[in-house]
Amino acid sequence: MRRGHCLVIPKEKTDSIFDIENEKLGRFMVFAKETGRLIKRAVPCAKIGFMAAGIQVRHAHLHLVPIDRPEDLDFSKQRPADESELRMLQQMILNDLTNSAKASL
Repeated sequence: MRRGHCLVIPKEKTDSIFDIENEKLGRFMVFAKETGRLIKRAVPCAKIGFMAAGIQVRHAHLHLVPIDRPEDLDFSKQRPADESELRMLQQMILNDLTNSAKASL
């Protein structure tokens, strides 16, 4: 799995993205868009791949994955995340959010 891979999960449990009412789906997608931009600033990559998949998990969710080539979306090569790396990425994204909020004041 690529460093920075993130799941975006709606608060309201539903089996499929296609079952989410339009207004909530719109907010969900905007949140995914903003999250993807934050990930791209924290993780060097060509772009953020976006995929709605989930046969094994019965809850609608989106995968946001930093990609440089199509193989980066191959989930068969998953590996456990390193806790210290996750904390580092979290801090980078939180710092970016904080700096963005201060700049908008």
